[in-house]
Parts: sequence; structure tokens; C-alpha cells
Amino acid sequence: QIQKVISKSNGMLLLQSNCEDVAVHMRNTAIEKCGFHSHDASYPVVTSLDASTANMPKRALDYINMGGERAMGSGWSARPLLPHGGRTETEVACMLDEKPVHRCLLMTERGY
Repeated sequence: QIQKVISKSNGMLLLQSNCEDVAVHMRNTAIEKCGFHSHDASYPVVTSLDASTANMPKRALDYINMGGERAMGSGWSARPLLPHGGRTETEVACMLDEKPVHRCLLMTERGY
């Protein structure tokens, strides 16, 4: 189980997705079913994307309009958490397209 490995090494788990509903689901699952805890971001997400944003995919609009939980607050990072050279292909594409990446760090009881 990944939680045990991360706990033994005092590591942290980075979760990120360009789909807000996926990011929220992954985070909630890791916290509720795997024993992880949220790590407060240095630069938290303080505002959410408005559903009126013209550049927003239909999937995101549908999620917002149905009242889905938003990826915002102290547990969500507004800035990339990987060094510039370590960013994923998706993260770079989202940055170029000015689309959000929803990211959070999780830790175990023994974590930081």
C-alpha cells in the first residue's frame, strides 16, 4: 500500500490533474480511504474559476453547474509544485493554454 511506503520514508504524495472533478475525487479518496492528510499549500487557491469562463471545457462547466466540490482552499496549490524542468507534459500544455491544473500535496501521520 502506497500510504505505508510514504509513511516509512516521511514522503509526500503529489496529486494533480487538469480535470477538477478528478483532482477532488483523488484527494478525497486518498484522505478518506487511505489515511492521508492534507498539507497546507504555500500559495493556496483562493478563488475558483467562474463557470462563465469562455475557455473552459464542457466537462468543467458541467461539474461546476452541478455544484461539484471545488479545488480551492489551503489544501490546493495555485502554483506548480514541481521544478520547472520536472513539470509534466499536461502541466506545460495547460500553462500554455491558460487552463488550470488542480494540485495538492498529501502526507501521512509521520509526514512533514
